[in-house]
Amino acid sequence: MTNSPRSQHNLRVSNGDGTCCVADVYLPEPGCFPATAVITRTMYGRSRHRSEGLGWARNGFAYIVADVRGRYDSDGTFTPYHSERDDGAALVDFVCGQPWSNGGVVAYGGSYSAYTAWAMAVERPIAVRAVVSLCPSMELARTKFDPSGILRLYEHLGWWLQHGDARVSRTDMPGNALPDLESYLALPVKQLPDTAGVHLPTWGGVLDRGPDHLDDQRITDNELAELTVPSFHVGGWYDLVTETSIAHFDLVGSNVEPRPARRLMIGPWTHELFVDPSGRHGPVASIEWGKICVQWLHSVLGHRAAESKSASVSIFHRGVDTWIDNETREEPESSILLYAHDRRRLETAPQSGSAALSFEYNPADPYPTIPTHHDRSAVVRSDFVDFTTGPLAADLHIDGIPEAHLTASTTAPEADWIVRLLHRSARGSLHQIGYGVAVTGASADAVRVPLSRTAVHLERGSELILHITGSDFPALTRNLNSGNRYTGTTIEKATQTVHVGAARTLVRLPIRQEKQ
Repeated sequence: MTNSPRSQHNLRVSNGDGTCCVADVYLPEPGCFPATAVITRTMYGRSRHRSEGLGWARNGFAYIVADVRGRYDSDGTFTPYHSERDDGAALVDFVCGQPWSNGGVVAYGGSYSAYTAWAMAVERPIAVRAVVSLCPSMELARTKFDPSGILRLYEHLGWWLQHGDARVSRTDMPGNALPDLESYLALPVKQLPDTAGVHLPTWGGVLDRGPDHLDDQRITDNELAELTVPSFHVGGWYDLVTETSIAHFDLVGSNVEPRPARRLMIGPWTHELFVDPSGRHGPVASIEWGKICVQWLHSVLGHRAAESKSASVSIFHRGVDTWIDNETREEPESSILLYAHDRRRLETAPQSGSAALSFEYNPADPYPTIPTHHDRSAVVRSDFVDFTTGPLAADLHIDGIPEAHLTASTTAPEADWIVRLLHRSARGSLHQIGYGVAVTGASADAVRVPLSRTAVHLERGSELILHITGSDFPALTRNLNSGNRYTGTTIEKATQTVHVGAARTLVRLPIRQEKQ
């Protein structure tokens, strides 16, 4: 369908409490009325969505994009993850009352806007007929802290420098205020914005509340399980919140019979989606997202018959660089164990006896962060231990959540353990395919470390490596070895030791059995 969209800009819509949000509206030609409205509520500036709005209108949908409270042209003060339920409900009510509306909306958004989409769905479950959720950032505690409880320093500080305590985003601020790795080493961490010369009065509140804080505006699991709307979930292998997309696919509508339609797509993308940042996966990594989404919506909303039955789950498998489609999502039933040996090998049988391998962790020179999609083969460091399979005798297809089991100790009061699963190709490139973090005390503690989910095919002749170090900086706030990592100002070196032999240190790999 092609038509000439009409647009209306700078509409003031009441939030119901004396404040207004400001929205832009893109309408299809009148022959499409009454129309379903796609709504995006954004904190990043509604003008960025103009092309998207025109595209929706050309496909027969109305599109409304609004700045959230306190951002850009909307009234009020912006407090992340607050007021979004009520404000979203007010916007849905306004849209459904328009003469061109058919009374139904699609809640659509990525990152923070995915949270606002789910807020609209749980507050107005009758009007919201479908949800499209892209890389959802659902609350501060879950987004700003690693599952280990350590602050994601680079993400949190960079985000707050760019967007926090401000009405408009400051695109260049992170690079200007903290131009190099040395800038992030300043102590104490809690005063980094002040050290950089930027007044950010609320950024430290996230540190004070910590990783276990439950926000009163959060979307609960029960609310998602009770939703009766179809939902489309999208994530990327190179994104921090991929597991949230998958968890939502498993959860949404799970308490409802019959269960509403669901769709899941995980590709080789970052948080920005639909672009392969590594350039290694070929043209199949890029998709026509707009076409896929519009076709799915027309189908689940009953606008037109589906052209063909599509899969419910589409997962991009790296290594073979292929999309694998299924009607359901199931965890693999098979797994293998690889045991760490003192010869820095990973073997299928445990080593008899015991041994220990150590490295020095120096907070003044922490192991640096390397983007997940980058080749790590040129990195030269000594502050780690690793264990390798050597060249694989046969292809290996890992599909699911790998899990490391460590027995580890430190000369400091506590230690961070950054565990990576790396793949060295037969051509020599080295890439991360799994990642997990644990914090332990000084004694030789046994700790389970779930790694990030992966779907990757390793070819015969390549190597799998279990890599363990004491920091990932500045992605994670480093351990100072001398007290509180956020308020401390002194650092100490420490020796970190990995204990091997028997089942002291190993990795469990979920395996996809290749069809014969």
